[in-house]
Amino acid sequence: MSRSPLEVDFACVQAGLDDVRTLLPAALQRIRAAAPDAKIVVANYYNPFLAAYLAGPSGQVLAAQSVVLQAQLNGIIAAAASSVGADVADVATASKSSDTTPLALPGVGSVPTNVATICTWTWMCQLTDIHANDTGYAVMADTVAGRL
Repeated sequence: MSRSPLEVDFACVQAGLDDVRTLLPAALQRIRAAAPDAKIVVANYYNPFLAAYLAGPSGQVLAAQSVVLQAQLNGIIAAAASSVGADVADVATASKSSDTTPLALPGVGSVPTNVATICTWTWMCQLTDIHANDTGYAVMADTVAGRL
């Protein structure tokens, strides 16, 4: 059965979250063992799937689901970081992931701030590419640098 691009494959997402829950702590433990006194900074994630909001009601459902999944992922990252005394660079907050205050997005109109931010700081709304643009990468770099 084919899945709509505006549907979440929850089994796949759960498997990915389980992998992060298992593999990230193991990787961080190896880093801590190799460099016991090192300052370790782990970045959490912004939410590119907020861009689905622009696709109308079904996209808005997907965007809302992605907020919950992002929180789960970032919670797993925070727990893994904490387990080895690492800091978390809060890219999610820097990218206004939970700010739903209406904001004007040029060429689109009023959208939640988190959607406007994703459209402005990533290629998601223009190219359907989850990667940050220069502005987004600068925000991430500043966020990580602020934890060093």
